[in-house]
Amino acid sequence: MTKVNERGESLEEFLRNYNANSYPKAAITTDAVLFDVEEQPQILLIKRKNHPCIGQWALPGGFLDVEEGLYQGVQRELVEETHVRAQLEQFYTFGDDPKRDKRDRVLTVAYTAFIKKDKVQIKADDDALDAKWFNIFRTEDIETIKNSYGQTELHRVTHYSFVSIDRSVSIIFDLHLTLVLDKIIQLSKRIEVIHKAGQESLAFDHGEIIDNALSYHMKKIEAEPLALSILDEPFSMCALQKIYEGIQNKDYSKAEFCSKLLGKGFLKKVDGGYAFDESWNLLNRR
Repeated sequence: MTKVNERGESLEEFLRNYNANSYPKAAITTDAVLFDVEEQPQILLIKRKNHPCIGQWALPGGFLDVEEGLYQGVQRELVEETHVRAQLEQFYTFGDDPKRDKRDRVLTVAYTAFIKKDKVQIKADDDALDAKWFNIFRTEDIETIKNSYGQTELHRVTHYSFVSIDRSVSIIFDLHLTLVLDKIIQLSKRIEVIHKAGQESLAFDHGEIIDNALSYHMKKIEAEPLALSILDEPFSMCALQKIYEGIQNKDYSKAEFCSKLLGKGFLKKVDGGYAFDESWNLLNRR
């Protein structure tokens, strides 16, 4: 029996009569957040060639074509703007602010990866006027207060300084994050990015996207052997410690770090240092 809707239409009739313009639509972009974390954490940025945010620094990315998938779209944009290829992972969709892009109601699906910058050659192309690796420096101020409603407010101010490795460009901004909690339930979240006057700046909400990507990796690196993907085996515990300290923005003693990592179960001792223990996959990826 053919199913019909309240107007008596079959699926074929409904699709034939359907007017896609009857409903407002959001445009979709994809952005790539690429880090090199072997020494000082670094990020790959491009300089925008066109409006809006012309001349500002941004993540490689752009609008999704109608006939392509999300992953295909982010890979295409990354190659078009930087000539870099990477194995990317989707980590978040940004679109809470309807005015995050002056052109339209735009949602962006963000992807991220760790890569080794000495294994790729960047070349600005397409919508990118320039492309550079930037060193990331950051410090944090964190405060917890009770507001007049008895709710907990968590305030984090992260002071960011991005300096290109050729030292020709610096981007300085503060990211203000406020979370309002009722016990463990999050009631609201506010984010504001304030760039230093007279300095270069990031386009759109890309400061928020980068901050979110760093927070994502800070959590994930605790649970998975994420950092091992960019180290050649055998590697030293010292090399691994530099990666963890850079991503987590903290210092460890050698003894503390060695105990911490060996306790995770994904390392094995080999001649010349350490390597990934493949048995971890069998135990943790069932």
